[in-house]
Amino acid sequence: MVALAAVLLLAGGLRFFAVSLGPFHHDEGVNGFFETGLYRHGDYRYDPHNYHGPTLYFAALPSTLLLGLDENALRAVTAFFGLLTVWLATRLHPWIGRVGALTTALLLAVSPGMVYFSRYFIHEMLLIAATLGIVVAACRFRTTGTRATLLEGAFWAAWLVATKETASATLVVLILAALCQAAWCRLRGVPRRPWPRPRIADVAWALGLFTSVTALLYTSFFTHMRGIVDAVRALAFWSSTGVKAHVHPWSTYFKWLWKEEPALIVLGAAGMIVILSLRSRSSRSALVFWTLGMLAAYSIVPYKTPWLTLNIVLPLACCAGVGVDELAHRLGWLVMVPVVTLAASIALGQAIDLSFRRYDDETLPYVYAHTRRGFLELVRLIDERAAQAQGDQTKITVVATEHWPLPWYLRRFPRTPFTNDIASARDGELVVGNPSQDDELQRILGPQFERLGQFPLRPGAELVLYARRHSATP
Repeated sequence: MVALAAVLLLAGGLRFFAVSLGPFHHDEGVNGFFETGLYRHGDYRYDPHNYHGPTLYFAALPSTLLLGLDENALRAVTAFFGLLTVWLATRLHPWIGRVGALTTALLLAVSPGMVYFSRYFIHEMLLIAATLGIVVAACRFRTTGTRATLLEGAFWAAWLVATKETASATLVVLILAALCQAAWCRLRGVPRRPWPRPRIADVAWALGLFTSVTALLYTSFFTHMRGIVDAVRALAFWSSTGVKAHVHPWSTYFKWLWKEEPALIVLGAAGMIVILSLRSRSSRSALVFWTLGMLAAYSIVPYKTPWLTLNIVLPLACCAGVGVDELAHRLGWLVMVPVVTLAASIALGQAIDLSFRRYDDETLPYVYAHTRRGFLELVRLIDERAAQAQGDQTKITVVATEHWPLPWYLRRFPRTPFTNDIASARDGELVVGNPSQDDELQRILGPQFERLGQFPLRPGAELVLYARRHSATP
């Protein structure tokens, strides 16, 4: 219990401490925009063009109502699901042993990727928690065969499907991993414990729960019935995006993981070898097929983003946990404790460096088109000039074509048009543009405005700020 508490405290500290430290990413700004509509007007309707599902926004509503609509409230949601993932790993002990489960939880707690993206207001950590929830429920159902465990799995499956369209890849890989595990046991001549046969009534309850939760979320609690149809349509949009946007070579995830998660790669690979060599514990081979399946699925698809690596990190940590558990029984704790301590220390150091120091350093694979910290100086200057003008009613005209997550940071200013009409900039008190628009802005704004500076947005994109001179009246 002491070790478990220590792991959870460590995981919580890494995820919640100074959670608003870095500026919002482009995607966080978009998600914050949707959350703003839900928070202020109770208005959220699932749109398949947005690709991702509604769970993130409804999950964030309680914290925003409690803490207000700010970065701390939003990122606290994903930090919570990151911590929940660590706790769920400890519930795998009937399958991978108590030592294996605790080791898995520790590795997930200090994983640089798991920590970094737990501090991001995006959908991924909700997806990861749901994935592990399904696996835990399946393990418990195989042991007990109860309706409760079947319902637990149904809930997590519904949450998974309502979170992100990549849920389809996760479900397919999990099913294939179970089938491959059965084939592996047969190949090795190992008798398999059969799955309990659920009662028809229990299956009906589980299907009912899955359908109800999914429909409830996609229809915004039955206020937008088209959401069910749009949920299916989104798969087509995602399939199209998967071959056009964020295209990287097939080997990209190997490179990213090796640079960001080297300790986990080594322990996980060792664990996979140990698992496949164990004839008496062949049921654990599903972990290997789950890992390889996720790696193959995401490597084949041209679309690649760093947060998708978490779908590989999760089963890889489980393999590492099993490996440590088995090797500890064979080689002794005097050998394995230093190994685990070294691996966790390396990961912890990288996690701290990534999340608290170099969170906007583009040379790190997990930092992907992230907003530079200098962008916050632009936000500070806008707030300062607005306070000198008309406060929240200050008109801020944004003509920059590249501007996210600026809409999130200007959410308290209702008179903030985002427009392509540069000529309208002269009507504002403050004007935000891109450097490429400088000449035209200076010609249109004239001497009534002063250029306050140029500020970084993200790699390849910057913003310029103009303000009406105090001696001139708007």
